[in-house]
Amino acid sequence: MKLFFSIILSTTILFTQAQSQSVNKPQQIEAATSAIPSVKVAAQAGNWKQQVKLTPADANAWFNYYNWVDRDKALSGTEKAKELKEALSTSRQYIVGTWQYSLMIFLQSGKKDSAALSDALRLAEDKTAVYPYAAQLAIIKENRQSLREYCLLINKAAPMPKSKYEYHYNTLMSAEQNGIIYAKGLNDLVPLAILQQVYGIRPDIGLKYYDNTVSTDAYLCLSLGKEILEKYPDALYTGLLIRTKKAQNFSLEKIFENFSFQYLDAVNFLDEEDRLIYRNYLPSLIIQYKNYLENNDPKASASKSRIDHLAMLTGTTEMVKNLLNR
Repeated sequence: MKLFFSIILSTTILFTQAQSQSVNKPQQIEAATSAIPSVKVAAQAGNWKQQVKLTPADANAWFNYYNWVDRDKALSGTEKAKELKEALSTSRQYIVGTWQYSLMIFLQSGKKDSAALSDALRLAEDKTAVYPYAAQLAIIKENRQSLREYCLLINKAAPMPKSKYEYHYNTLMSAEQNGIIYAKGLNDLVPLAILQQVYGIRPDIGLKYYDNTVSTDAYLCLSLGKEILEKYPDALYTGLLIRTKKAQNFSLEKIFENFSFQYLDAVNFLDEEDRLIYRNYLPSLIIQYKNYLENNDPKASASKSRIDHLAMLTGTTEMVKNLLNR
């Protein structure tokens, strides 16, 4: 039986289509997808484009405009490349010599121009805005010393709140021993690295920047998006990740035994940002609940209570109710 999920993630909508996974015999999911609605992205890009026209010397506006265009999947590759190139070229006369412009050069290089990133770090008065990019580059270059340095700096400037800590902790716990997790964004890859480097959580896990290829047996963050995740039709939900290869004797229940639900179970309110990421728990929790029902397992009741609580916190009560009744 297929489960269809419509889960809002960040400013995105996560559309997840899964085939139920048996407790005793894992079955494939057909796709796990996350994509920012093109209308929202285009609107944001348009808003920032107007802003740079009104205040062309505003480096933050240019940086935001560049980033939203880069996220616009409604644009073809050629259209996007042209618009990004034009943004970089036009902004130069106004904001060259700013950390934002140097960071745009870094992004335009495919996150390969370490000199541009160094310039951004040098130019920024508040370097905390640049540190996550430096940590990301350290992961790409597999520079463990730099990664630890920037993770410590990021955490010192803004220690990870309990909600994020528990979420990313559980993401790491979604992988088996010595697993490799691929992610791409600053909001998934970097927090996972901070948990490893600062708090010593799951140092056995390898973190990789997704660059179109993965190892044969790997884990992918849901935030990679529809176009990437649907390339792996044999993937399995493993909590807050999907695994690209089916595994013998796989059990979601065993995965959840390693999770911490202390914050989730105790909290009665989530802010908007946490509501959006915590919805990622729902696919695997619902799959496990279905497994309990199929096996007449008394743990189904507690599982259902957690799902109901999570649905209340994330504003998905009606959607979850409909899914559970299918």
